[in-house]
Amino acid sequence: MSKIRSNLGRANQVATSMGHAGDAMRQSGSKQVQLAHRTSVKVSQNAQQSSDKMKQLMMQLGKSFGRDVAHIRSVAQEFERMDHEVGNGLDFSGTAPRIGK
Repeated sequence: MSKIRSNLGRANQVATSMGHAGDAMRQSGSKQVQLAHRTSVKVSQNAQQSSDKMKQLMMQLGKSFGRDVAHIRSVAQEFERMDHEVGNGLDFSGTAPRIGK
């Protein structure tokens, strides 16, 4: 009997790599940015606001990306489970029936 094969190991490898990218996104959102001291107060304030907004967006992106990684793992596990169920009930060792004849 031939087996249907999902590739849970590969899905986990991809999800782990993506998880590292998500971690890097979240870490970049938590870094402090040095302010320039030789600019006008207004420019410095605008730069601080832009920096804060970018950090906030990176944190949100990292969290969303992390949820996507969790979904990839969950779907891969579900495919693995279904492959085992289907594989246990089907026999692919014979020839396929001819359709339409």
